[in-house]
Formats: sequence, structure tokens, C-alpha cells
Amino acid sequence: MDCSDAQPHLPVYADGELPPGLGESIEEHLSGCAQCRGNVERWRALRSAACRAGQSFAVPSDLDEQICRALAAERGAALRRRRWTGGRLIGAAAVLLLAVTVWKFGLIPAPQDNSIDMAAFVVSPAKFAEYYGACANRFHCDQFDIRQEPVTFARTSISNNVKFAVAVPDLAERGYRVDGGCTCLKLNDTDVVHVYYRRNADDPNPVSIFSIPEQVRFAGPPESRTRNGKRVYQEAVSNDVAILIWSDDEGCYAACAKLPRDELYALVDSLDFVSIVTRP
Repeated sequence: MDCSDAQPHLPVYADGELPPGLGESIEEHLSGCAQCRGNVERWRALRSAACRAGQSFAVPSDLDEQICRALAAERGAALRRRRWTGGRLIGAAAVLLLAVTVWKFGLIPAPQDNSIDMAAFVVSPAKFAEYYGACANRFHCDQFDIRQEPVTFARTSISNNVKFAVAVPDLAERGYRVDGGCTCLKLNDTDVVHVYYRRNADDPNPVSIFSIPEQVRFAGPPESRTRNGKRVYQEAVSNDVAILIWSDDEGCYAACAKLPRDELYALVDSLDFVSIVTRP
């Protein structure tokens, strides 16, 4: 394990919440890396400072409700606009406090375009793996009647039934054809469009593309990567299914497949989602 592998886990390690196996690997790295040890101490100092600050003022009894309302309102607008609006003083104050603290302790590098939105709705990777297995493999859901149809037909059929932008990439050059689509998965009571592809009718390993009408992310630190300077992903593996989630200008998407991680990255990186999105 080197510094680039260890860095995303240091905040959780500082809180003592890493699983034993990973924690031991981090400790082995820390034994020989003064820089990462210093980062762990800064995270611990930040946590202590935050605890002390929290004890110095009274928290409003309905603060959690105010935050939930503010986040819910922001999610609905996140796909089309990213501006501050009046009345969100709590969110603005929280962002300002975080920015000052981060600047003071030097814990986080400069931001990147298309970075993971940490205020987004948190979802488990297992949820995508579950619907990948159920809808694409066991039940072969095809709500839009697009099985083995051309991609242009699939895009039209979906746009006639869905009221948000949906990505329906053409994977023919990679040997895949559209095999079905549905809205069985719901996140935060919102429909998600699931389109899946197969090389042939007997292919046991489809590729799924999920179009999500709000910003979502995986729990925990943003273990993200930038490929080809185009996107920042969060990655996960659940039940042998590799999962990538990311945001583009047009929306939030996830890709799932029982493929080696690098193959899934290469497939998704090759797609220009801005040009293949179907709008209502």
C-alpha cells in the first residue's frame, strides 16, 4: 500500500472505524510514512476541535429537520442549477466553516471539476447490484419493450415514458445490444431508469446503465478516480458486480457489470454522455 492508496482511508482510520484487515494495512503503511502519520494527527486534531466547538453553543432542536429540508430542496435543483438561494443560511454557514477548517489544517487538495457531491443522497452500492441481478438477469424486465431493438428506438420509447434526461448509449461496437429497460429501482422515492445490454441472448453478464434524476453518492470517504481527465467516479464491488457512479453536466449515472474494474472503466470512459442523453 502506498500513499495514494492510504490517503482516502486516513479520516476513517483516525476515527478508529476501519475494519480490522484494512486497519492493519494502514498501520503498516503509517509505520514507514511520516507524511501520512502527520495527516492522521491533523484529522484527529480536527475532530477534537469540532467536538470542542460543538460543546460551546446550543444546537436548535429542529436542526436535523432544517438540514433535511434544505438538502431535499437542493437535490431537486442540482441537475439544472448550482446556485445559492436565499434562506439557506444553515447550509452556507456549514460550507464556510468547513472551508476555513480545511484551509487551516491543509487536509484536502484543490477541487476538481465534476467532483463527487458530498451533499448528495447516500445510496448503498448493494442496491445497484441487487437490481442489476434481479432486473437484468433473473426477471429480464423490459418495461419499455426495447429488447433487441435499435438504440434509436430505445431512446424514443424511453423518452415517451420518462420525464427526465436518460442516457442510452450505443454499445454495438463493443458487441452489446439493448436487452431491456425498467424503472424498478427507486432512490429516495424517485424512479431510476435502468437500461441493460447483452452480447447475445445467453450472455450471463450484462452491462447496466442507470440514469438517476438526482445527485447520489456512496457512503464513506469519496474513493474516487479521474480517468482521461473526464470524470470523477466512485467505485465499489458488491456481490462480484463492479459499480461506478459519477455525475456529468446532464445528470447522475451508474454503470454495473461483472467485468474487471479496468474494463468497466474503459467502457464508460469511451462514452460521451452529453451526446447520448435522451431528454423528455
